[in-house]
Amino acid sequence: MEARSVRASLFTAGVLAAFALVLVRFHFFYGYPFGDSTRYNVPWSGAFTAQIASGDLYPRWLFDYPENIGSPVFYFYGPLPFYTASALHFVLPGLSITSQLTALHLLMYWLAGVTYFFFVRKLIGGRFALLGAMLYMALPYHFLDIEMRNAFGEGFAYICLPLMLSGLQYCPPGGKRWIVAIAGYAGIIYSHIPSALLITPIMVVWTAVCYRGDDIGRGLIRLGLVGSGGVLLAAPYLLPALGLRPLLRQDAWLADPHFLPENWLLPHGFSFSTGAVFYGSILFAAVLGLGAALCVIASPKSIPSPERSAGRVDKLRATAAACAIGIAFILFMMSEPSKWIWLNIGPLRNTQFPFRLGVAADFLSATALIIALRLALAKIRYDFRPIWLVYILLLTVAGTSLLARLDAVSYIYLDRPPTLDSDALHCCILPDEYWLPAVVRSDLYREAAGPERYQALARTFSPIEAFPPAGTDERLKMERAGSTLRIHANVKNATEVRIAQAYFPLWSLKDISTGRELPLRADPQTGMILATIPADSRELQLELKITPYQIWGNVAGLLGLLQMVALLWRRTP
Repeated sequence: MEARSVRASLFTAGVLAAFALVLVRFHFFYGYPFGDSTRYNVPWSGAFTAQIASGDLYPRWLFDYPENIGSPVFYFYGPLPFYTASALHFVLPGLSITSQLTALHLLMYWLAGVTYFFFVRKLIGGRFALLGAMLYMALPYHFLDIEMRNAFGEGFAYICLPLMLSGLQYCPPGGKRWIVAIAGYAGIIYSHIPSALLITPIMVVWTAVCYRGDDIGRGLIRLGLVGSGGVLLAAPYLLPALGLRPLLRQDAWLADPHFLPENWLLPHGFSFSTGAVFYGSILFAAVLGLGAALCVIASPKSIPSPERSAGRVDKLRATAAACAIGIAFILFMMSEPSKWIWLNIGPLRNTQFPFRLGVAADFLSATALIIALRLALAKIRYDFRPIWLVYILLLTVAGTSLLARLDAVSYIYLDRPPTLDSDALHCCILPDEYWLPAVVRSDLYREAAGPERYQALARTFSPIEAFPPAGTDERLKMERAGSTLRIHANVKNATEVRIAQAYFPLWSLKDISTGRELPLRADPQTGMILATIPADSRELQLELKITPYQIWGNVAGLLGLLQMVALLWRRTP
């Protein structure tokens, strides 16, 4: 029996891997797609991986991007997808950055299918679960989210959401599946804070419906433990990301009305070409899923099927009800009647786009559709047919081929900049929200009239430069070691230097021999770091200070791990 189970698992994993290859096939024809976030993900991935290789285990500050002047990207952006991309680099070191990211797309599709399979298998059995996993992977918005939006954070939310909800739904009294749910919620936070925020109401609905009646108290306790446990585990990233926001240009991405969420609500959202594609794909699945869920809820309870004898029908109906309520909530939140909520609840404004709810919509729609199919076939005593896997494969090929031919989508394959592969680290411009205030207020930035020209000029900066230039018998040299910059100096007199890293209030420069911290300031000309090196200095070290947010975040993360261990080792009745 065990050997048979292993063979079944390998077969499932193989089918889903082959299906993921079908979904990324355009990469092999055209190259890595230049989607909405490609311009960020490609250089970020290269710089993040390089720092891990140098010994910096959590690269919150990217030294090499943009143009070797640095930026605090991963103080604020979810690191989990980029840790995975870095792992692929070490496994497949011969591949270019874009080829490694193609492997990451493949992995995101495959893992989403695998986690969804294990979620839905307990509801409808293994064979239909495989069909459901393929459906989940192939829904139009899932494809567009990863390919066209190049949204790594949402891509990992597709993976973590089934883990989280399966841990909530299938944990028996005294069980230990809470650990899976906590890890799933933490994974969403580590990947993409807006997705974690938008998915939280779905968690509440799911728990309230699936643990209705006498079990509702137990369900809410579990939900509270999952939510708090996930936040604790994610605190080493989450607390600095929220607490250090004032060090950035506040809400720089909301300065443009194009990025205000209320301007994307339906029906106005259809006026944007991308909005029409995104919303059309979400609504296609959501309407089908809502109809399927309502059919399950309205169907007679007496179903002559194996599900009836196994006591599954009530659970299937409850799950369908949770899907229906969740989809209805998502449709409301994507439309004009929800405008007051987007305007007045601060954290929601920072999510930018209501169509980010498409991750949850796809999960709920796929679940409702596969449950409805399973029960409909059970009523007529018609069982699974392997040929259906071929049908869904053909439908997926046809559907994704049609999407890839749309003008609003095809450009991601056809209009790729040539530097994306040849110079991935310097191919793209840093997004507005990560240009630091000291740089934006500098004379050079204003003269350059924006980031593109400034970033090109920054290539000429020396790593460290003395003002006035040091004499012939004096030397300044800088090298990087992990998360620090080491300055080797040989100066007889106090010397003002400019270090080619963007000024950030967390920088600290210490004289290694004396342990004294030297004052730093922003260069008004360039926005880089200015410091005065005392006479007769030899070795100095520039590093980022550990903030209280990081300290308390690490403490909270340790508490989250202890909670996980306690749940794992507690005695089960």
